[in-house]
Amino acid sequence: MRTLIATVLASATLAVPAFAATEPDGRGRVTVSFVAAESFTDAALDDSQRESSRTTVLDALRDTLVAAAEASLPAGQRLSITVTDIDLVGRIRPVPSLQNERIRLLDEVSWPRVTLSYAVTGEDGGAVAAANDVVVENRSYLVAPSPGLTDDPLRHEKAMLRRWVQATFAAR
Repeated sequence: MRTLIATVLASATLAVPAFAATEPDGRGRVTVSFVAAESFTDAALDDSQRESSRTTVLDALRDTLVAAAEASLPAGQRLSITVTDIDLVGRIRPVPSLQNERIRLLDEVSWPRVTLSYAVTGEDGGAVAAANDVVVENRSYLVAPSPGLTDDPLRHEKAMLRRWVQATFAAR
């Protein structure tokens, strides 16, 4: 039996200029950039305002990656992350009984996935200490420990990215 969870998406999204989500974050030791975000598999919360919704998603995921990496990255290192694809959890589907309304249905075959590459360098940006191309995904997001009771539509992606950052970069 297929388990479905519906997340109703707010029709209003924060309007942010498109370029804000594609420029690297230069605030600290961690930079995150997005390559060809307009062709990502599924990086918008809804269909109605695709570009502003995509910008909202990219900004939120960038903030999550930066915060998690700043907390996990050992002192004296810099991290550069380049995201090349995002596929948000679930699929947006029309609601037959409601005209022009759509919801994101979550099921066990549409898990969250983020494709990225990263490079860790010394504080001076010199020699590369580690680099890799990675597909971060959580195929068991429906049965994994809940990221908490929240109405954040990106809770599964954020929790997945925080776990990946900690597992990959935490000082041991």
